Amino acid sequence: MPLVLEHITVRVGYRFEPNDLALVRDALSHGQVPLLLFPGPDALSLDTVDNEQLFSETIRTPAFQQQLSYLSDSDTDPNSKRLLILIDGTWSQASRMARESPSLVECCQTVQFTAPGNSIYNAIRKEPEQHCLSTLECCARALVRLETDKVNANRASMHLEAALRSLVDQQQERRLVPVPRHSPTTTKLYEKNRQRYQIEQELFPNANESK
Repeated sequence: MPLVLEHITVRVGYRFEPNDLALVRDALSHGQVPLLLFPGPDALSLDTVDNEQLFSETIRTPAFQQQLSYLSDSDTDPNSKRLLILIDGTWSQASRMARESPSLVECCQTVQFTAPGNSIYNAIRKEPEQHCLSTLECCARALVRLETDKVNANRASMHLEAALRSLVDQQQERRLVPVPRHSPTTTKLYEKNRQRYQIEQELFPNANESK
């Protein structure tokens, strides 16, 4: 995702506090409730709500009400920029992150996708439910739903999904070639870098010429 998206920050760990995340602190200081893409009973479906509806639901959250008296007109614009938080990992890892970060979850509005559909990732690994998607696919769809700049949002979504398809294709090709059970670490590292280079070349074929 960092290869495609300009404004993205990656944090590694299992336990996260709002005060430890600069982007979350900044959003809350402006009365903007971050969106956390994680399923749950209180999560709003990005498949069924538009920006106006999403904003009207968001302002009911305690985090927004606490900042209401300090907000400017730009902060209460339904089409203003939003902070979207994605939890990346297996389903068990993602659940653990949410469980061990209650303060972060509480200060966010959770959102999810509920419409049935097929994940690109299903070719190599089945998702637990029909509407479940990989993190990268969720990011791609969320951009299209939330970004006001639809042209760039659609372009970014297209590149993200193309990168995932390329990864899936490579994984399927490797399944056809016998691989030793124990491979040297250097071989694994070389293969990882080679795959990353191929993806970069497919997404940005003229990158080296412009340098």
